[in-house]
Amino acid sequence: MPIKDRPASNSVFPVLLLVVAAFGLPVGTRGVSGDEHWDFQFGPPGTDADVYTVSTNGSDVYVGGNFRTVGGVIVNGVARFDGLRWSALGSGLGATDIAWAMAYRGSDVYVGGSMISAGGLSVTNVARWDGTNWFSLGSGLHGNVFTLTFFGGVLYAGGDFTNAGAVAINHLARWDGTNWLPLGSGVVGASNVLVKVLRTDGTNLYVGGTFTNAGGVAAINLAKWDGTNWSGFNGGIGDTTGGVGDILLDGSNIYVGGQFVTAGNVAVTNIAKWDGSNWSALGGGVSGGFGVIYTIARIGNELLIGGGFTNASGVSAQNIAGWNGNSWTNLSAGITSETQPCYVLSLAVGSGGQIYVGGIFDQAGALPAGGLAIWNGSSWATVGDGFDEGAFGPSPVLNSVRALAVNGADLYAGGFFRSVGRVEANYIARWDGTNWSPLGSGVRGSNDFSTTVVSAIAVSGSNVYVGGNFTNAGGVSANNVAKWDGSGWSALGSGLNGPASAIALSGSDVYVGGSFTSAGGGSANHIAKWDGSSWSALGSGLNSNVTAIAITPGVSFVGGNFTIAGGVNANHIAQWNGTTWGPLDSTSSNGVNGTVNSIIPITPTALYIGGTFTTAGGTSVNRLAQGYSSWSGLGSGVTGGSSPAVLAMAYDGANLYVVGSFTNAGGLTANGIAKWDGASWSALGGGGLQRSASGLSPAFMTAVANAGNDIYAGGRLLVAGDKPSSGIGRYNGQLTFTPPAVTRLDHPMWSAGGPFQCRVTASLGTTYTIEASTNLTSWVPLTTNSSSPFDFFDPDAALFADRFYRARTFP
Repeated sequence: MPIKDRPASNSVFPVLLLVVAAFGLPVGTRGVSGDEHWDFQFGPPGTDADVYTVSTNGSDVYVGGNFRTVGGVIVNGVARFDGLRWSALGSGLGATDIAWAMAYRGSDVYVGGSMISAGGLSVTNVARWDGTNWFSLGSGLHGNVFTLTFFGGVLYAGGDFTNAGAVAINHLARWDGTNWLPLGSGVVGASNVLVKVLRTDGTNLYVGGTFTNAGGVAAINLAKWDGTNWSGFNGGIGDTTGGVGDILLDGSNIYVGGQFVTAGNVAVTNIAKWDGSNWSALGGGVSGGFGVIYTIARIGNELLIGGGFTNASGVSAQNIAGWNGNSWTNLSAGITSETQPCYVLSLAVGSGGQIYVGGIFDQAGALPAGGLAIWNGSSWATVGDGFDEGAFGPSPVLNSVRALAVNGADLYAGGFFRSVGRVEANYIARWDGTNWSPLGSGVRGSNDFSTTVVSAIAVSGSNVYVGGNFTNAGGVSANNVAKWDGSGWSALGSGLNGPASAIALSGSDVYVGGSFTSAGGGSANHIAKWDGSSWSALGSGLNSNVTAIAITPGVSFVGGNFTIAGGVNANHIAQWNGTTWGPLDSTSSNGVNGTVNSIIPITPTALYIGGTFTTAGGTSVNRLAQGYSSWSGLGSGVTGGSSPAVLAMAYDGANLYVVGSFTNAGGLTANGIAKWDGASWSALGGGGLQRSASGLSPAFMTAVANAGNDIYAGGRLLVAGDKPSSGIGRYNGQLTFTPPAVTRLDHPMWSAGGPFQCRVTASLGTTYTIEASTNLTSWVPLTTNSSSPFDFFDPDAALFADRFYRARTFP
């Protein structure tokens, strides 16, 4: 994690705090040979899915949910943050398990949820982690466990369960160390009975949820157990529709949040206070959105609430708000989501006073935040440097990198995303080897969040040409194709009437292919040329979509799912000589029998082509072929997966790199990416590319680019080799990517003031750079070193209000 240095308010000398952010984080431990060559820098922001519980145990922060990674670490549903870095709890939970609740006793962590496995051990919805191993708790509880707490040294659990093994238990149980036992008749109601929250003040156990009776005593949605007897609260809370979502015990006051309109006989809106005798409202409460509160916490003199709402007593408040005792306030722009339902489900106060926020969301304030964020009292912080996988829900199917292009030291990435790292980057971004940056305000479409995408990129000097499905680039009207000149966007005339899928450059000419039928207002069937001032068609074009263009002197090659080019039969691949169209071979089975997605010229009369086809010129091949007037396969090609296909290729002059939806190349396991050296196939590492941290779902890769020894692959991706990588992965067979460790050093004269110091420990032979930032977005290199350990100090730290440091492998 970056180390943060902030001058003390009464001194010019720095005082250290630690904040969450991703740099050299622990990575997965599959240990497959070759996976060490995958970069660890592109983990997703926050978690890769939803966070249902956040809690603190001393200085440690624990999170649980249905995520597989957090902050770039593979954790599988549960994770610990120790103030410096994230770590897994063994191998975590099963692939489909969910953690809803956590409780602690000494070094033991108790986890409840919807679970059948913990650390590979069979469990039933509840388990214990002792710091080294997982253990089951008897026969478990047969139903969801939503809440856990210790009361009188005994573990209590609440949920929707009705038995533990053969023992009938009504939604509330206690663990005696050997067996689960009921609390008398538990809590019951007419229907939909749930215990959602348990809280204790050491003397009493408070129970909230949806019920009408506790231990035979009338208690509507809220009840108290003193160890012997049950009691209710003067009429209880609302009705049994939404009930109580959380309880905060605050001295003599009890705050209750949920989804209800009455507390006792007092009208309230989803939140109320009990002072020991009477109920009262907190202003006008919260409303809008889903109108529900799931979590309550106190920080200093302010009460914080989270849930699904948009309004707090007339104040705009997106799913999180503060109550100062008299009025409601918002927390910056709050917690939001682009397309999915948005909820704050859990709040926890850190040892430094920061608030950890977990839930179902993708943005905190203006920052990308996949399910996890931090509020420091005045601003938001998030973790991770990958693409915003969380922005479109827990499934990476919608989010992906669709196009990559290299220009010198810069990598351009386009696709279906709204942010990357800690910057907003609408569907197009640039990586300079250290930082991500947007290209102005990016591109937008008329139906922005569901159809906008960048599918093709080509670069010439300072000009970046972008094609896809959009109507606006940087505020300029631009239909499906646009140019970025390094400082601003411009349209290419009136653009295209349909999406662009391929771009290629030849001198000052820009060739664009796609699913359009007009360019610049004139007829252009699926392919057109922009000469810098106007559009022109290439003859009568193609009869269906173009997905690939490659240009050589005198001839342009085009691939797609067409069967006719310029009126001539040409199955999925054709050539344009500047005047006429023609097929590449004249056999009775000219062309290929499936879509061509990528074309790479090797010589003027030899090509590599990749796609979905299984024959080329009548010859049997598997999605790849080489040739021109006749075709041959590349070994046994690529196979495996539900719909194997080659979707993109890159060539370094000796090796061909292919990506797509396949699991096998030349008989070798190769998930989504493989290398052909002209004679044989090899995989890039052992794990390949995956869509899930569990390694059970091969990635769907749609882009690849090479820059020297670096191979960048983009697509629907969460794991590259054994490294969490959201949307994009980097492979370098010459480098071993091991994150350097950074620890704070107390200066000998710290109490009297002195420079900031830290110690960097790295693998022998690793070269790394130490960088500084004032905003966790832009990083400036300070020094490069290969010594280990290396003690670094910054005498200028006190000149900055906030100063963050990180170490990264170099280059």
